[in-house]
Amino acid sequence: MVVGVGCFACPRCHGAVESFAAGYSCSECDVVYPVTAGVPDFAPESSLYWGELPASAMAEVVDLARRHGYERAAKAAIEFAPGLRPYLLDISRIDGVFHALPEVRGGRCLDIGSGWGTLARAMTKLYEEVWSLEIVRERLAFQQAFKEFEGLHNLHLI
Repeated sequence: MVVGVGCFACPRCHGAVESFAAGYSCSECDVVYPVTAGVPDFAPESSLYWGELPASAMAEVVDLARRHGYERAAKAAIEFAPGLRPYLLDISRIDGVFHALPEVRGGRCLDIGSGWGTLARAMTKLYEEVWSLEIVRERLAFQQAFKEFEGLHNLHLI
């Protein structure tokens, strides 16, 4: 999916952003936001890494997701950090969403602070479009890897 004008606003000045080949440009303050590995990056100055795994272990897990999908990569992550099991494999965390669902499924959903993308991944079965918003690039890389492996065309990462 190509996102066009009007879908995003500049996080600095709230002006309109326009898409171009390498990213998005704000028409108000002339800031350029890149698209990296297919993911719009509206916090390019951030190099924040916060995770339950050391960065090197996270890189291994992302590679596994790219080659073998979510389930196998999640199990590898749990080997590094056993406390991740309920966070990565317990789908009952999505139960709260059902109270907000209309009777007719479809539409759009936004998962803010989506982390590893566990809930966003599950919501792709319930919504026509799922937008997953996360600031930690390594977590987005994990989501991008399983998105591509599983062909989740209705999952959009920011």
